Amino acid sequence: MEASSEFITENKKIVLLPVVMYILCLPVIGWWTTATVFIYGMGTAKYDEFNFVASIENTSQSDYMMLYMLFGLIWIIAFLIAVQIFTTSCTTCLWYFTGHGSDADVKGTYSVWMAMKWGIRYHLGSLAFGSFIVAVVTMLRLMFEYFIYQFEKANPANKENALYKAAKCCIRCYLKCLDSCVKYINKNAYIQIALHNSNFCTGAKESFFLNLRNGGRFSAVAMIGTILTVIGRGVIVATNTFLTIVITDAMVPEVKQPYLAAAIIAFFSYMVAGVFLSLFKDSALTILHCFCLDEELKKDGRSTCNFTPSSLQSFLDVADAEAKHKDEDNKPKANSVE
Repeated sequence: MEASSEFITENKKIVLLPVVMYILCLPVIGWWTTATVFIYGMGTAKYDEFNFVASIENTSQSDYMMLYMLFGLIWIIAFLIAVQIFTTSCTTCLWYFTGHGSDADVKGTYSVWMAMKWGIRYHLGSLAFGSFIVAVVTMLRLMFEYFIYQFEKANPANKENALYKAAKCCIRCYLKCLDSCVKYINKNAYIQIALHNSNFCTGAKESFFLNLRNGGRFSAVAMIGTILTVIGRGVIVATNTFLTIVITDAMVPEVKQPYLAAAIIAFFSYMVAGVFLSLFKDSALTILHCFCLDEELKKDGRSTCNFTPSSLQSFLDVADAEAKHKDEDNKPKANSVE
């Protein structure tokens, strides 16, 4: 996390990456909303004198078109998120292996724009394939909730059945676990793609075995990253909410109940803080991938460059000392002659 903070401090432009992705999402959502309104209007209008708004009786074709549009929206949003993760990971890898975090005299050039250009030009298919898998799993979860809604609407008596509740909760849990696993595998695969210039399947396989070889490290980074993200979100939300109440009382005294505005500010602060703090978590995970690769290359003697960030150099020295001590213990000892 310390190396991640150094990376973001040195690359302040990367903070604009989530903003750019949000701006790109806006025309997609606007186009999708307009298209779905037209598709919804393709049905037959049914008027009722007791209702102010007419109801629409949809056809099977319009229902299929709505599902197609929904899947397309999820896929496009997942693809933009994939581009953001890859750009962050690629920039972090370039920062790590060009010596900008170390005391090396020779430092390479890199930029956020370079990482994004590589992702769009060379790895567009891998990013699209990974986001497609995320979209499929998300559609499975949405379809399950839709079937549950229709089943409970048609059989309201079964809603209180204990066996039905248990089965519903178990399936929801399984689908949530599947969704979390797929997103975690995708994120690690994008990092391996940035590291080794490989395709999605190769990157997913390499990241899987890397997690197996370094399970403790990855678990620790995930746990610490989650804790710091929760703390950061809490501090940001609490500070913005408190300042909203104080400023409203001081500057707009005629407002007697500023808590509604404070609640709205708290909601948006929570969402925005999560987006920006995810940069720390993603860059920390990428730095761990880079550190593991750096360690393995130096153990095998395939790398003599000392581009390890200064904040991680002590961990690499400890690993080298442990490896030397292990090699000495494994050497056959000469028999002593009395």
